[in-house]
Amino acid sequence: MKISKAEFTRRRKKLMAMMDRQSIAIIPGAREVTRSRDTEYPFRQNSDLFYLTGFKEPDAVLVLVPGRRQGQVVLFCRERDPEMELWNGYRLGPEGAAAYLGIDDAFPIDDLDEILPGLIEGTQRIYYSMGHDDVFDQRVMGWVNQIRRLVRSGAAPPADFTDLAFLLHEQRLIKSAAEIRVMKKAGEISAAAHVRAMQECQPGRYEYHLEAAIQHALIEYIVMAHGVVNALRAFNQTGENLVEVVNRKGIIDPKVGSGALRPKTVAIPQLRFRISLSAEQYDLTL
Repeated sequence: MKISKAEFTRRRKKLMAMMDRQSIAIIPGAREVTRSRDTEYPFRQNSDLFYLTGFKEPDAVLVLVPGRRQGQVVLFCRERDPEMELWNGYRLGPEGAAAYLGIDDAFPIDDLDEILPGLIEGTQRIYYSMGHDDVFDQRVMGWVNQIRRLVRSGAAPPADFTDLAFLLHEQRLIKSAAEIRVMKKAGEISAAAHVRAMQECQPGRYEYHLEAAIQHALIEYIVMAHGVVNALRAFNQTGENLVEVVNRKGIIDPKVGSGALRPKTVAIPQLRFRISLSAEQYDLTL
């Protein structure tokens, strides 16, 4: 059960219909945060970017440019990296993201400083939510100031900033039928997990016992719901505890084509669960 690609497309079109002409919206995704050495805290995507794309990978930026002939929806994301994917799961990459998400274009995130100023130049208004990420705020202002320095050469910097939340969060208040179904299912799963935790409550138990019970119930749902119980194989290849889960029907690699199958991978570092299901992006926020 998930939100369809068509619904994500409708959300983007609805938002762009509310934006002014000659405007641009910039929605940065969340970044991974290091916990210690080579381990990170559980990743959770920025809610606004996920609402508009369904994209769950870190280090992404969504750009909406209503009326742009070359494409109104542009995503910047990480490139494919087979070595890192062995550790952290499959990446779509720019080519895969454009095809799988149904967006107009996608570029490597490393090209953001080179490409985005050109998309901003000539617009009159930037829709961007300031104050949530100081580092990215400075980058946005740096791009605008870069254009302002070229005014004598004919560059046209934007004149106004508007908080994107005024439009987008109002839109997010109204739930579609698909969203309501997903929310109801999430409530059922969460309730079952909390019942499991209550059943574990007894003298001598600690908080981490209850956390383990909740995690167990959530992971059990993922395994049972998506047909991956037939091929669990534990191995210790690179220092972390990995469980390779091969789905009965496999996963299509959008970059290679419909004939290429990839395994589903569940990485379990330090007893935390990160689900990377390739083209089918189910996950757990624990």
